[in-house]
Amino acid sequence: MTSPDNTHAGSSPTASKTAAVVYNPTKVDIAVLHAAISAAATAAGWAETSWYETSVDDVGQGVAAQALEAGVDLVIAAGGDGTVRAVAEAVRGSAVLDAKMIENTDDDLKKKAGWVAYLRAIIVSLRDSDELHLRFRLDDRKPQRATVHTVILGNCGSLPSNILLLPDAVVDDGLFDLLLMRPGGALGWLRVWWKVAWINGIVRRTAAGRTIAGERRNDADLHYETGTHFTARLSRPENIELDGDAFGEATAFRAWIEPAALTIRVPTTAATE
Repeated sequence: MTSPDNTHAGSSPTASKTAAVVYNPTKVDIAVLHAAISAAATAAGWAETSWYETSVDDVGQGVAAQALEAGVDLVIAAGGDGTVRAVAEAVRGSAVLDAKMIENTDDDLKKKAGWVAYLRAIIVSLRDSDELHLRFRLDDRKPQRATVHTVILGNCGSLPSNILLLPDAVVDDGLFDLLLMRPGGALGWLRVWWKVAWINGIVRRTAAGRTIAGERRNDADLHYETGTHFTARLSRPENIELDGDAFGEATAFRAWIEPAALTIRVPTTAATE
């Protein structure tokens, strides 16, 4: 956390900035977190930090709204992906979010075991022969019908274990990326895994690799599009997930992107990588 240079020789400093921490008590070491935030705030000349704890009934949206009502200048989300998503939902269009998540050892282990988690997901998918029958519309294009295995929407394409699921996704370009996945049986899933884990995740990460792989093209297994609005109606109730969290079943849904709705602060090292 940094403070702007608001002081000049012979003048009194302006009012101190204020920050609020929205944290998941099951994901962080509160003593360590409190010490780190307090030290940073003191060093930057900020006022005393406010603390808001999430709960089963309020995973972040409500307490983040309380922080905004208190007039804080910065909201820090400390926890797992769900906490950050909930806080971002509440503060979009109105505040700055610190994107540095503070996680515990169990989550670090989860990251290191990422291949195991995704391998299990692939095995489950291989056993799942169900298909999604949907009618959808992307932006102002004509409605289309499709039979697929999975529909994915996102604006950040990288997953743990070097898996690049949405290779052209850019988090701040004002567009979401749509992936329609329809692998044909076990062989089709092997082709998908090869394209996502090897071609996208390894080969295309370098200029030389992209030259060798050539231009990415849609095919029967993976079909990519970009847009700002997406609506879909399903032939029967299907399971919906948001960032890995189950959201029950739906027969229709609508998704859209709000460009520049949230200002994110990231460490300088992360911004230059």
